Amino acid sequence: MDAGSPDGRRSRLAARPGSSEWWRPMRLLQTAYLMERYGLRLTVEQLAEVLGITDGAVRNQISRRTFPIPTYVDHGRRWADAQDVAEYVDQCRQRAKAGEGSPA
Repeated sequence: MDAGSPDGRRSRLAARPGSSEWWRPMRLLQTAYLMERYGLRLTVEQLAEVLGITDGAVRNQISRRTFPIPTYVDHGRRWADAQDVAEYVDQCRQRAKAGEGSPA
C-alpha cells in the first residue's frame, strides 16, 4: 500500500518499473513534445532530425522496409505519426535501461 494516496493504494503513475503502466507517462511527454514542435505528423526530414540520422538514411530504410517507425504517403509526401515516433523513442529508452542496446 502507498501511504501517499488517499485510499492507501499505489497510483498508476507510481507503478513499479517493469510494469506496463510505469512508462506511459514518459511516452505522453514525448508525444506532447513532438506534437508541440512538429505537429501531428513528421516529415522524413523531421524524422531524421529527431533520430539523429540523415534523411537519406531514413529514406533508404523505408525503401528496404527496415525503418522501425510506420510511415505513409499523403499528397505525395511521406509522413510518420508523432505518437508512433514517441513510442519508438520510448522503446529505445527502455531497451537502453535494460542494457539491451539498439536493434540490429
